Parts: sequence; C-alpha cells; structure tokens
Amino acid sequence: METERDFFTVDEVAALFGVSVDTVVTWTRQGLPHSVKGGRWVFVKENVIEWAKTHRPRAPRKA
Repeated sequence: METERDFFTVDEVAALFGVSVDTVVTWTRQGLPHSVKGGRWVFVKENVIEWAKTHRPRAPRKA
C-alpha cells in the first residue's frame, strides 16, 4: 500500500537534485515518470531514483 511519503512533490524533486522546478518540468518532458493526484504532480520515489540512475539529470547550462 502506497503512502503519501512514497511520493515526491515537484518541489521535493527539485530540492533533491538542486535544480529549479522549471528543470523538473523539462525532465518530465524528457521522460521523468510522474502522475497527477488532486491536480498536483507527484513522483513515485522509486521511479525518480531509477530514472536518475539512467539519465544522470542535471540543471541545464546557462548561456
């Protein structure tokens, strides 16, 4: 049974990787798994960790 703590919010994902929320949004377009619950994006912790292992996420470079 999943509990609320089995999930990250978009803000928690951003904090975890030290990036902005906009970067997390970009990552979702690149395949970062997420769902919508109650109108909010949620990220299953296990899926975020697995995705990060294969995609090596980092903030976009500034020009």
